[in-house]
Amino acid sequence: MSRVVSLSPQNHVLFRSMTQEQTNITRFEKSSRSIAAEKSIHLAICIVGALMFAGPILLVEGVSTMALIGLIFGSIIALLLAVVVTREILTVLSSDESWWVSVSDNQLIWHSPVEKQMSSFSIDLIEIQSVQRHKTRFRNSKRNPKIEHFINLGSGKKIKIDGQKSGINPSKVFDELEKRGLRFDKTDEWKGSGVKFATSS
Repeated sequence: MSRVVSLSPQNHVLFRSMTQEQTNITRFEKSSRSIAAEKSIHLAICIVGALMFAGPILLVEGVSTMALIGLIFGSIIALLLAVVVTREILTVLSSDESWWVSVSDNQLIWHSPVEKQMSSFSIDLIEIQSVQRHKTRFRNSKRNPKIEHFINLGSGKKIKIDGQKSGINPSKVFDELEKRGLRFDKTDEWKGSGVKFATSS
């Protein structure tokens, strides 16, 4: 039976001291300011996107009704995303605490100071069957590939790691886990134009 332990604020100090007693530890850490700066790039992209959709509405005459509806819808979505990212930035800065991940020979600890975005957890490596990075690519589309990260447990359950909210790049952590003997599956899936298939490496 797999055992995943969620870390409450009271247990953070305990787990930090436990990792210090272990050997061969790799630690990844990123400050709240660094993460806020990264999210600011996403915010800028959302704002630029909103302006690109809104531009034709304000500057181009004779836009068809269907095109106008599409532009308005795109502007609203971009603005909503900008609001969400802004809230995330403010939450990250208000925590004023670093994100960190500790990987030892027998344990993985993922610490998030913003529990609303991602819950901290601790899990023994023996409970992990494999880790996975799944990339979805879109044919005939300008959409960027969608990348998802999963920790597959021996019990059959999966822990999904949101790369936008985890603080630490999951792929870096998974590379470290692979060095310690865990299987790291890198899968690719193509969608679009009636084509859908997956490959694995």
